[in-house]
Amino acid sequence: MMIMKYLLELEKVCPMDVAAPASQASMELISNRFPTLPKAVLDLYKISNGIEINIPGTIIYSADELLEYNSTADSNSEMINIGRMSFGDELWVDAKGIVVQVDFDTREEYLTWPTFEDFLGEELKNAS
Repeated sequence: MMIMKYLLELEKVCPMDVAAPASQASMELISNRFPTLPKAVLDLYKISNGIEINIPGTIIYSADELLEYNSTADSNSEMINIGRMSFGDELWVDAKGIVVQVDFDTREEYLTWPTFEDFLGEELKNAS
């Protein structure tokens, strides 16, 4: 599982908060509510119910926070808010798996990564 590989590598080079896996009930809620959520993000929740990289730093929300921050979204939503950077920019993912960093001040797209794995890979690169 690629997500596990990235988490293990990140733990080697920077402080991280890694939680216990999300509950089965939370996984079912997320999967039912957001059927387009990429497999890689769901895989993260099977390993850890959210993470914080390079404390305080990048946060990938817990399952409950994901549901809370996307409370007005429906299953047809094009973008799902999955986390935030330490300086306030939000992280969103679309149905194709593209991760988008949205600028806190302008609310415009700032950076993108083709996949969640690519995003974690860049976090690893920047932490090393």
